[in-house]
Amino acid sequence: MTKVRRQKKATKGFTIIEVALVLAVAALIFLVVFLAVPALQRNQRDDARKRDVADTVQAVVNAIANKNAIPGTGNVYNGTAVATTDLGAYLDPVSGNVDFINVVAGSGTGLVVTYPYTFTATAATTAAGTATSTNPSINAIIVYTGATCDGHTKLKAGATRSAAVVVQVENGGAGKYYCQTAN
Repeated sequence: MTKVRRQKKATKGFTIIEVALVLAVAALIFLVVFLAVPALQRNQRDDARKRDVADTVQAVVNAIANKNAIPGTGNVYNGTAVATTDLGAYLDPVSGNVDFINVVAGSGTGLVVTYPYTFTATAATTAAGTATSTNPSINAIIVYTGATCDGHTKLKAGATRSAAVVVQVENGGAGKYYCQTAN
């Protein structure tokens, strides 16, 4: 009599190569998400800054129309409150991306900038982002009276009733600015 040999059932499971491939794909997906999310957040913050610049431009236009004069110089927003005089009375709440909004004169007393003017890290009369800064930073909008935008990195002299509103943006590296003219 012959004995019949029974084959052992093959155990079910994953091979080490299959596990390694799944882990590699998961790591690749994680890496793509890890790199994409900060860029998306920078874009959102920059978009909010650009909206704040547009709101500030509208406030300048409204201030000029209602008072028949360009807003006075100085700090109009300090991160928590808006001054009730000059430009501050026309500003709606700005986003949390903005610490300061300063009005800088092209001539006269107070903070003074001579045109043509190019935004550089060394051009600030005081540290960028402070209440008396004449240079835009990531968290400070500067309103330059009597100026117009010359691209996004320079200002040139404009009409008395014009103003350039500038903020530094994150995307594009250091020294990238967004400028919009109000007239």
